[in-house]
Amino acid sequence: LAGVSGDTNARIFCHSLEAEVVSVAGLYRVSEDFGNDVLKKPVQIFLRDGYLHMEPQ
Repeated sequence: LAGVSGDTNARIFCHSLEAEVVSVAGLYRVSEDFGNDVLKKPVQIFLRDGYLHMEPQ
C-alpha cells in the first residue's frame, strides 16, 4: 500500500512482485490481474491519468 492518505504521487518499487494486492492512493489491483510481464520481476507501480500502472524495471 502506498499513498493511503490520498497521495496520488506515491509509488511502489519492488525487486520481485509477488504481492497478492497492491494499492496506490486507494486504487488497487489483485494478483489475478497482474500480467506475466511483471510477476516475480522488478516493478514500479504508480498512478497515471487515474489508472494504476505497473512498469517492469
